[in-house]
Amino acid sequence: AAFQASLSLYQRHQVHPAEVATQFDNIGNVQLYRGQLDSALAAYRQALDIYIQHNHPRGRAVQASKMGQVLSKLDRFDEALQAHRDALALYREFDLYMEGGAELDFIGRVYIEQKRMHEALEAFQDALHVFTQAGSRQGEAAQLDNIGNTYFERGELDKALKTFGDALHVFKLLGHRGGEAQSLGNIGLLYRRLGAEAEALDHLSQARDLYLTLGVQGPGSRAVERALAELVDRRVNRESPENKKR
Repeated sequence: AAFQASLSLYQRHQVHPAEVATQFDNIGNVQLYRGQLDSALAAYRQALDIYIQHNHPRGRAVQASKMGQVLSKLDRFDEALQAHRDALALYREFDLYMEGGAELDFIGRVYIEQKRMHEALEAFQDALHVFTQAGSRQGEAAQLDNIGNTYFERGELDKALKTFGDALHVFKLLGHRGGEAQSLGNIGLLYRRLGAEAEALDHLSQARDLYLTLGVQGPGSRAVERALAELVDRRVNRESPENKKR
């Protein structure tokens, strides 16, 4: 309500259009935080229209990207892809390479949702190239993780294992403990899929310990806990006296 009142005031006093667009952006951010996705999308669209009318390329790119993220949450994936492609084209036009890398990441994630794994892999590899060229080690590690997950989903487990290992190496160099836990968990889950129980237990246990140290609870830590519980139960059942008698 405060943002909307402020917006009305800005419009009445003929404030610079960029400031009005900023207010629409603020409203969109608040609505997104509240989970009001349609309202957030409408606010971002208003901001985008102002930036288009007043030839503000960076503002257009930012709003297109935000719209793409909301559209993806709404499962409107084709529209999300177009929004992110529009943002990517604008960032490339003005040599904003890091922002372009982020858009490639978003594009890859939309392709994942659509089960278009080959295209997702290409987008993540393009993003990796951007971040590597820009010297962003954190961006590089994140894209290696994305590429590893895509290989994993495609069943290319040898490539996935190498890529997860590369991501782990970079996260360790950065001292990024959360990324390290994530990579260890990914490697452990991959070893479990390969049937390499000892290696899976080792990596999953390291990941769990890091998550506990960091106090992190999320999809990654829960996947690690479930996989560990399953492996431990399997080992206990295998070593139980009843099974040994058989």
